[in-house]
Amino acid sequence: MPSLSSKANLRELNLPAVIADKLQSHGLHTIGQIVCKSPDEMRKILNTRSGRYPDLAILEAHLYEFGLFLGEPYDDLITRPEVIADQADYERPVHTLINSKAAQKEFDQKKIRTVGDLCNLSYLELLSIKGLGDVKVRELAHALRDRGMRFASRASARELPGANHEAQDIKISREVITDPFVLGDTIQSTGIIFTLPNPQMAVAFATTARCALNQQLSEEERNEFHFAVKLVGEYKGKPAVYVQNDALARIEQDGTSLEAKFEAARAQVRRLFGPAL
Repeated sequence: MPSLSSKANLRELNLPAVIADKLQSHGLHTIGQIVCKSPDEMRKILNTRSGRYPDLAILEAHLYEFGLFLGEPYDDLITRPEVIADQADYERPVHTLINSKAAQKEFDQKKIRTVGDLCNLSYLELLSIKGLGDVKVRELAHALRDRGMRFASRASARELPGANHEAQDIKISREVITDPFVLGDTIQSTGIIFTLPNPQMAVAFATTARCALNQQLSEEERNEFHFAVKLVGEYKGKPAVYVQNDALARIEQDGTSLEAKFEAARAQVRRLFGPAL
């Protein structure tokens, strides 16, 4: 589920000024207006290269940080069922997702052998690999999304312009939800709502929760917990993640809180890639 409202101003994407100005000059001021454009339509608007990457690829990378894709109307993204990957999905050979000799050579050199290895790279890191252009990276992003996976979100802090390059000390608040319908009709069970400082953190937190939950579930149980973790947009003015009570109990059954698991994941990211999240 996207972590930005369709009515949110494009400035929420933190785009380089030259790209934002071009979009606004074509009457595109909100997230909903932008994602309704197909990649081919947007290429006619953003047909230049302001830096290392084409402007179109920069826009798609920024949208991806918020779970958004060009050419997919916002309502379709909201109603799209969530998929949770299992360990076997991450262990599949990377060539099962992409068939490119040039890219495979780069993958071999960088020791990217599995889909899980691929998921440790950001959108822009994939664009820098020889044999992968913006079209193939876009196809990979969709293929991963369809399997309940995604590229690393680290681009929001390490690569995308305008972001804070220092690791943040963050405050995560949790609140018990006794009336699930306050979150909309997609939530039908009591649980906990976690609020976070920004949308990127909310996406990363939800991903951590899903992975931790998935490790505790059998194949038969996964359908039962299909909607147990959800991004819910904003709650009391902050990006939020909902976790069903039973799901949270499974996640924390080892005695480690979900917040602590998230902090551990952030620490691992910083050790490997610098102060990224």
